Amino acid sequence: MGRSKDSETIIPERIKAILKKRKITQVQLCEDIRENKDVFNRCLRKGEMPRMILFSTAKKLNISPRYLTGETDKEESYADYEEWFETEQSVKEWIATLDEEARLKQSVLEYLSRQTYSMPGTKKSVSIDFENLYYPHEEDLLFQLRRTAWIFAIEHDLFKESEEGE
Repeated sequence: MGRSKDSETIIPERIKAILKKRKITQVQLCEDIRENKDVFNRCLRKGEMPRMILFSTAKKLNISPRYLTGETDKEESYADYEEWFETEQSVKEWIATLDEEARLKQSVLEYLSRQTYSMPGTKKSVSIDFENLYYPHEEDLLFQLRRTAWIFAIEHDLFKESEEGE
């Protein structure tokens, strides 16, 4: 049974060493990146981690994902990694590696994260980082969006035109 295409091989010892160096426990890290600690521990045991968890971990620990995967031995910061990523690989090339559903999810979450949301009946507003939701919340959010889209389509009779054409 091989590694899935959305996972990366990691060096667990490096993650543990960075945690120790930063004086952060695995439990604290999991809370900060909103990941289940059992899932995180399983990743460390297997030496393989889904990209979403890897990038959240790297960002929180301010260390390059390339260092955590062994692609480099240099302990570069996450900011250095982002700079490297921009020069070495375009975002379009990265998006092309994702399947169509993942691209759509990523686009929707990026769009939602750029919006400001106002609380009805108050002057309070907030931006929400939907891009970094952990998996179960991401799926719940996308389910709610699909349901809202169907309700909108039904309320605005958007199916009428296609029904007439049949």
